[in-house]
Amino acid sequence: MNGKNHRRLACSLFVFILLFSAAQAAAQNWVDGQIAIIEDKTGLILPQGGMCDNMLFANPPCMNHAAAAFYAEHPDNYDMLMFFTPQTVLMNMQMGFPVQKAAEGIGLDGSIHPYNPAMFGSAGRLRQCVKMGTLSALPNNPGDLVSGLLQITGTELMAHEIGHQWLAWIMVDHNDGQGPLGVLRGFESDKPNGHWSCWFNNHGSVMYGGNIEDNGDGTYTDHGGDRRYSQLDQYLMGLRSPEEVDPMFYIKVDGTNEGCASVPVGPGGTRELTGPRVDFGIEDIIRANGPRNPATDICHIKIGFAIVYSTGFPPSVADIAKVENYRQAIEAWWPEGTDGRGSLDTRLDGCGTGTEACPGEVSPQCGATPDGDSGPDGDGEGDTACTFNDFRCADENTVEICNDEGQWTWLMDCQSGQTCIEGECTEAPDGDAENQEEDSPDGDQSAVDGDQTTSDGDWHDTDGDPTDGDQSAVDGDSSWPPTDGDSDTANGDDDGSSGGCGQSGMPLATLFFASLILAGILRRKNSAG
Repeated sequence: MNGKNHRRLACSLFVFILLFSAAQAAAQNWVDGQIAIIEDKTGLILPQGGMCDNMLFANPPCMNHAAAAFYAEHPDNYDMLMFFTPQTVLMNMQMGFPVQKAAEGIGLDGSIHPYNPAMFGSAGRLRQCVKMGTLSALPNNPGDLVSGLLQITGTELMAHEIGHQWLAWIMVDHNDGQGPLGVLRGFESDKPNGHWSCWFNNHGSVMYGGNIEDNGDGTYTDHGGDRRYSQLDQYLMGLRSPEEVDPMFYIKVDGTNEGCASVPVGPGGTRELTGPRVDFGIEDIIRANGPRNPATDICHIKIGFAIVYSTGFPPSVADIAKVENYRQAIEAWWPEGTDGRGSLDTRLDGCGTGTEACPGEVSPQCGATPDGDSGPDGDGEGDTACTFNDFRCADENTVEICNDEGQWTWLMDCQSGQTCIEGECTEAPDGDAENQEEDSPDGDQSAVDGDQTTSDGDWHDTDGDPTDGDQSAVDGDSSWPPTDGDSDTANGDDDGSSGGCGQSGMPLATLFFASLILAGILRRKNSAG
């Protein structure tokens, strides 16, 4: 190898290290593989027509198909599933769908939702399915307000959609002859919805409602601020007994028995209200809906987080890192949001054990890799744990790398026209894109010698360049005519000119790690002939 080729190899190595280091830095939050990455191979999760084939879900991602694809690779050991997508979808909206009825006495019945876990691919454990929609529509920081009118944070929005498993479906009966009323809920098209009325003082629930101060003169001030699950929420969730729910009130604005459908006041904002105050207690809730049965529910909930994408449009490293931030945010928020009565495990491996106040058990797949299979490497065939920095093909389009915990995790998806062979993305064996017509008699895409280049090492036709094997000049430089093409006057291709790569202050560990990867790739290529 001449000096010029040495320099080219050095530059290639340097660029590779830069790219790998950037990816490594960006990926450090998700390398543990706690987010499922699901390709829409059928076109049913993110349909091109823009509407789901089952109108219960209407807008994509279509949750029933997304869940079925999730269960094709993961066990049925999650209470809830939560889906994101990097793609822009028609009429983007977030939605929480109760897959199972949590209890009697919470106002939710089959006339609102046809419960059927099998519709989602679950044998019976799945309770709630949530779609969070297009990632770009959510704030990068889950603690920031969602853009638009909602006036709640990204974390609170997740809690809101999870909350529809229990909330807000109830009526209230004041025992005054009027019977059950929907006044605690917002009204749309003359019917109560699944959100609390903004005239209901529930001390700022994530399910909307107000944080209302009685000014003592017939006026009231609704204050914006952080939101959580209220005492009534927690009773309906099975986390609080009836005796632990304090008396409540709402404002009967304009004398109506219909609740306000307005979104909450944002942090730092206020809203003035006038009207008679109506006090009530948990007994009025039970009178209208019956007692909660069972009285209590599980406090520790396991949620699987996933990104769904259309073929050819995989999530970026930044997309995966963003969902990882949301995953960690809701798990950290949950104990405080339930007054210490609940906990979440959002790890894909199911190894979370909750909190001291709300402990949970690890899932059966704990210790397996993110695909949830029984084998240490996740393939279910009993293989041993992998060796750090090894590569393999998860399928014909996906490369996995062995992380520092001895587990296989996603590294990259192959580009169009490539396939994964022996742990790296490469052209199909005959040089053409797989399953495509051959462009020339030898089955390759370009020259008759069967290579992308030619027998003399050039990038064009068989003899399109000088026979020295360089892209252009005979001395191996990038100029023509064949002078040395460097910044000094020396002849020859190894004159130590400034045409090479600059230096970097990159950590030695990163250089070593990248060198190992490159060496592995070169070794595989050499062994393959």
